[in-house]
Order: sequence, then C-alpha cells, then structure tokens
Amino acid sequence: MLRRFGTSTTVFIVTGALCFLVSRAGAVDFPPELGRYDGGAMPHGMAMDCVLQGFDACSGWIWIFNDVQGAVWGSLFDTRECTSGCASDMRVREIYLYSICTATPAHFGGVGITSVDAMGCPTTLLYQSGPATIVNCTARDRWTILTTPSVPVSGAFAVTVTWGPQAGGVSNPRFALDEEYADAVCESDPSVFGVFPGCASSGASCETWGPQPQRSYIYVTDLNHDGKLDDVCAIYGLPYTLNLPIPYGYASWANNMILGVGLRCGGPTAVEPSSWGRVKALFR
Repeated sequence: MLRRFGTSTTVFIVTGALCFLVSRAGAVDFPPELGRYDGGAMPHGMAMDCVLQGFDACSGWIWIFNDVQGAVWGSLFDTRECTSGCASDMRVREIYLYSICTATPAHFGGVGITSVDAMGCPTTLLYQSGPATIVNCTARDRWTILTTPSVPVSGAFAVTVTWGPQAGGVSNPRFALDEEYADAVCESDPSVFGVFPGCASSGASCETWGPQPQRSYIYVTDLNHDGKLDDVCAIYGLPYTLNLPIPYGYASWANNMILGVGLRCGGPTAVEPSSWGRVKALFR
C-alpha cells in the first residue's frame, strides 16, 4: 500500500512486514542506544483476567530510544491473544511501561488506547491519559503501572506512548525496544554470553523464544526536522535501522516496545470514544 502524509516529500510504502522510507530528511536526531534489560518480570497491580506482554527480552539486550516532544509510538495487541478470561467484553485496566531515566520524577506525554484498522493505523481514540509523571525509571526499578478507566476493546487495538518535555534536547524518560536478533542468536547458541548479539548474562535463557509478531508503530513524529509534528503510520523499521551501530538487517526483525497491558472482564464504561485528532492537537 502506498500512502502519502501531509505535503512533505516523504513517502511510506507499508507492507505486511516492512516499512521502506524515501525521504530528504537524512539521519534521525535521536540515534538508538544499545543497552541491557534490567527490568525483570513485568509486574501488574490488581488481579487481571488477561495480561498481554508485547515484547521478549530474553537475551537481555534492548534498544533505548528518544523522540521529539509530542511524538507518538504505539504497540499492537489483540484480545484474541488472551488464553484465559472472558470470551468477549474485555476492558483495559492497566498499562505496564518500561522506561529509563537518570533522575526522578520524569515527565512524558502519557499513554493512550486506540482502535486500529487492518494496517495497524489508529482510527478511534478510546482513552488518553494526558501528560504524566514517572518515578520508577532508575536502575533496576524501571516499571510503571498506569491504571486506566475501564476501556472496552475487541480484537486489535494499540497502546500508545507520547514523548514528553525535552531536557537539553533529550527526552526524559527514554523508552525501549527489545532486540530480537540477539534473542534469536541466544536461542540458537546460548553459550555466547555477554557479547552482542549473544546473551547478556549467563543467567539469560531464550530456550522457548520464537519469532515475534511486528507490534511497534510510529504514529506521530517530526520526519523532516522542521519543528512540526507529522502524522504517519509507519511500522517500526527504516529509517531508524539505518542508524544502528552494527551492520545487521534489523528491518527484517520485529523489535517491539517494552510494555504490556492488563485486561479484565466487563465492568462499567468509564470513557467515551473521541477523535484521534484531539490528542494530537494537545502537542501542536
């Protein structure tokens, strides 16, 4: 599918697996940083009927990212992935977000929930928290549990994360993606410890790892570096992979945001759908 966004010269060609980009924008302002995953098991607060984890960090390696203030990234989930809970009438009640910061409290633009079309692009905004604060983002304390109203979802939906205020040109906090190539190497040769792209530590185990679905999308960012946010729907891949510091074909690997979602059966509807444009307008 060929899509044009706005009046820029950027053209996205979105396929089921990859997103190729042709642009005059050049390198991104926020190159990724290779890091170690130290978050442990994904926590949750209240009892849930279904908990969905959108990442696999079994190798212990992750990519750490920044983006401009107001940029929106999303991770796809699907209620049909629930192996327990209700057959219908699922409600999002918690979002589990992994983030990294050097000082607290850290501020970001908040989280949201949106319905998506068959391409994974946002259609109807179901919930938006607005600007929020994170205190759990320092070493070995990086998980934040964000409680939401009872938000009904059915089938595919996206959890979104909006970058917040800039400090010295760098977002605080930063968010992370898993490193699937390292997971694959660790699964095939677990004796390769500590050397990228092998296992990060002798305690890592990827014995049950398998190729992951592509979940991560970029919905809003400044593609042309003109200080204006651009509405896009880009499967994570290029152009960011061109800037990774090692020569592997990451566009063919599903590096996904490190976050999850907790769902419960039924309950009163606490939010009403609104237009996707309303949340974007908050950051213009």
